[in-house]
Amino acid sequence: MAADRRTRQTLAHGHLRTLRHLVYALDNFYKEVSQGDLTMQIQVRLFATLRQLAGWSQQPLELPEGATLDDALAAIDAHYPALTIGKRTFYAAVNQEYAKGDQVLREGDEVAIFPPVSGGSCRHIKYSGRNRHCPTSIIFIG
Repeated sequence: MAADRRTRQTLAHGHLRTLRHLVYALDNFYKEVSQGDLTMQIQVRLFATLRQLAGWSQQPLELPEGATLDDALAAIDAHYPALTIGKRTFYAAVNQEYAKGDQVLREGDEVAIFPPVSGGSCRHIKYSGRNRHCPTSIIFIG
């Protein structure tokens, strides 16, 4: 009887050790996945005052796969705190089209960030017609 009991304990201990190894392996696998083994790289472009503050106009940024524009902006804010992206009014575009924060990004996407454009002068604009007053809005092309 005592021998049977010891045999069962030894087998149970062996199974427990095997289960611990399995749990350890699964834990490591999930840590690798959550730590960004599944990542993508995008290009970030800054314009106007943002470019001047950062000292660069284009930088690659690595993000987890499936990240959104909001995730990219948070990462930029974390990597480059002097830009204070979270406290600014700005426009963002993904692949040259205006985008909202919930847009999902893909490998190789280009994210452009630029402040609103305002001001200027009407003295260099040629008008035809009767009303030569400055218009309320102008579209810049190029």
